[in-house]
Amino acid sequence: MTPTHRIGDWTFDGVSLRHADGTERRLEDRAARTLAALCVRRGEVVSRDALLADVWQGRAVSANSVAVVIGDLRRALDEDAGEPVHLVTVARRGYRLNQESSVPWEGTFQMFHSHWGPLAVAGLAVALVALAGWGLAPGSTPWPAVAVAPVRNETGEAGYDALSRALDTVVTNRLAQVTAVAVTASDTPPADGLTLTPRLILWNGAPELSLTATDAATGRVVWTAFAAGPAGDLAKVTAARLDGLDAQLRPQGWLERVFRRL
Repeated sequence: MTPTHRIGDWTFDGVSLRHADGTERRLEDRAARTLAALCVRRGEVVSRDALLADVWQGRAVSANSVAVVIGDLRRALDEDAGEPVHLVTVARRGYRLNQESSVPWEGTFQMFHSHWGPLAVAGLAVALVALAGWGLAPGSTPWPAVAVAPVRNETGEAGYDALSRALDTVVTNRLAQVTAVAVTASDTPPADGLTLTPRLILWNGAPELSLTATDAATGRVVWTAFAAGPAGDLAKVTAARLDGLDAQLRPQGWLERVFRRL
């Protein structure tokens, strides 16, 4: 099942926007990638440089490339550029896709900080540490299992089948190094873990590996990345990109994020 994100009356499936009234708008590739990156970090401010790294990946772009894509996304979402509701600009910091309803952990700490100051945030963090010691806080890792689906060759060219198989081994072996979780090579979602879906695609005529990790219980995309480069370097780039997922799976990563907010 393709993971989806709800943005107001729109649903985003990674490629297109579909309105509650049935209207569908297919996004240009860079716009879809940008929105996917914002969805994964929903509620957080994502800098222009981070979007350039995730979406353009070092390619030469004009100074306003990100702003142009953000404008395109707002038009697709029927947003008022002067008073956007969902996709907002945070001056001198970047862009944020607002949460649909509930306040995330990081939003909670921002609220505490803005209303009661850093001492209150520090007190809350100490309380969470105590709860963790008593076994009342979340477990060591939120996803104890990861199912790695086979790399799908979606280039439309059989000549890339061998590269797909090679990357399949790279992805599985890299995740096997994550000691905090049980990793299996399977396209069957685990009951309490993540499904990693790798897809080999072509972008501007060059092979690129799309990586998407989805919470099997909720269908929520929790991490996404793209590995791009010459075919001979793609294995190395893929392994490096998977470092980001490794960080997501690290034990007590949530507690580390608490202290980074202080």
